[in-house]
Amino acid sequence: MRGAERDARVLVLALNRGLSDRILGYVGRLAERGAEVVLVVAGPAPGLDPAGARPVRVVSLLEGGPWTPLRGLENALTRPRRTGRLAVLLRRLPVTGYAQVRAALLAGRGVRALRRAKIGDVDAVVAADIDSVTLGYRLARRHPDAVVTTALNLELVPDQVS
Repeated sequence: MRGAERDARVLVLALNRGLSDRILGYVGRLAERGAEVVLVVAGPAPGLDPAGARPVRVVSLLEGGPWTPLRGLENALTRPRRTGRLAVLLRRLPVTGYAQVRAALLAGRGVRALRRAKIGDVDAVVAADIDSVTLGYRLARRHPDAVVTTALNLELVPDQVS
């Protein structure tokens, strides 16, 4: 890790709907090891306070209004379907590119949200789920000295607990 004068700063990106216990456990273990952890989520910010560890900072991308391009896309996909030939096209067309469009919208919003949150230099970026990979790629280009990975690896932070 860069810089022995401060604790490691790790961004954990978890942009799928809902946080898994696996990701929450990983974030808690990083905090227990003394890392400064910033958890980036797509939905509402969960309340996190690992016992005996430093608090985890949470940045939520979709707070700040009832309408965003992502919510508009998801609403369009979940509206009642039409019938007939057009309905078949409208059912298949959005599904083929939905994952890529969702990831791109989240990545663009994520870069802006992290800039507003004034995160600063990071030592590691962990894309913890599939929707986080695009944002992780963009952050890798912005922070060339940071370790960027999809592995939930505790070795990113040396164990400071004795």
